Amino acid sequence: MLLFDDLNVVEAIDGEMYLTSLYNFAQPLIRYKISDSLTLAQPTKESPFTRAVGLLGRCEDMLWFEDGFGHRDFLHPLAIEGFCGEGLRDYQFQQTCRDSFVMIAEKTSQGTESVIQAELTAQMRGILEEKGLGYVRFQVTFVEEILPDPRTGKKQLIVKNDAGRWRAAG
Repeated sequence: MLLFDDLNVVEAIDGEMYLTSLYNFAQPLIRYKISDSLTLAQPTKESPFTRAVGLLGRCEDMLWFEDGFGHRDFLHPLAIEGFCGEGLRDYQFQQTCRDSFVMIAEKTSQGTESVIQAELTAQMRGILEEKGLGYVRFQVTFVEEILPDPRTGKKQLIVKNDAGRWRAAG
């Protein structure tokens, strides 16, 4: 990927990306930390622009898995968003181990846990098999409510080990 660094200063420090816009006339200049993970390569003869290599996207949004042989692969958020089913209100993913995760589900008042669980399990198993991650284990857990991140006010698709983001079912 080519970075148009004639209008921006793009830096990669310890795998983190920083961007300073040079076309905004507001003062002072603001340096933004961007959560995309990348490595920069020098310009080539074909282009004067810096190249991004190893662009992984937002690392906090990735579910990374490792099989018993040390091979690593990931599920991108685009592969696991868009689940829908009758009675399903919201869902999140939480990685629990290098080869497992929990899918946290919030149902509507009309939703039936067994029906939702069967549908989510079938859809997720298909995604994992298609990606070559058939060894990954997962379970579906229901909570009363999935709460937004208090810092951002947004509900995240993938959460870290933070059980405080749910109101327990029951």
